[in-house]
Amino acid sequence: MERIYKYLQVTALIVALLAPWIYFVGYAYDWGYLDSFSIEHLMFFKAPQEYFGLAYLVFLEFVLKIVGAIPDGLIKLVCVFVMLLVLVFFAVRYWGHRSRLWPRLYLWCSNWLLHKRGKITLRFVTSVAAPAYLVSSFPVLVIAGILYLLILVISPGLIGYSKGQEAAKKIKDEWQPAMCAPQSKMFGCAQILEAGNPIATGILVVASERYAAIFDGSSVQIYTLRNRDIRIVLAK
Repeated sequence: MERIYKYLQVTALIVALLAPWIYFVGYAYDWGYLDSFSIEHLMFFKAPQEYFGLAYLVFLEFVLKIVGAIPDGLIKLVCVFVMLLVLVFFAVRYWGHRSRLWPRLYLWCSNWLLHKRGKITLRFVTSVAAPAYLVSSFPVLVIAGILYLLILVISPGLIGYSKGQEAAKKIKDEWQPAMCAPQSKMFGCAQILEAGNPIATGILVVASERYAAIFDGSSVQIYTLRNRDIRIVLAK
């Protein structure tokens, strides 16, 4: 039970560290999507779970592209390799449990880590005490900070933003006047209704409780939803 509790703590820590990064990817995706339609993204602010959902779409598309680029033969080899690793892992674990190998290995690793940690702590204390070390390590800290921003902030933001613009471009490229013709029943065409009568027709770009943005093939119009409803044609 105690081991499960530790695993849950580690999992919660990993989720807490990754949550802001994943949120930022979804936020950048929504920003790029709306910016492609010249819509102010703060006007259609979403709940945090919606940004997490958008980030999930970005990651899913990225994984599907990687899987699609892998040849079928290579996929089979990877599956066989993973199965062999699993079998070897359980076999070694079973043998280690029977021969009491794991307690000895754990004790050896613990002693080695304690020895190394003592050396590293001593070196760190003696090095920080020297002003020359601080001056020499300052460029390294700056470079590390820049790399941190590039890897964990700027790169995910650019990826999410570009994916959002790709989604908007797809809507624009697939637009056809016949999509929202009166006799058309194509999925995705939306109407803004006022007193039961349509006052605007097009592709629904985004909507909130107060506003809705409709793309009619040439531009985007934003409508208030006070005393108005949105109707979307469903696929038959």
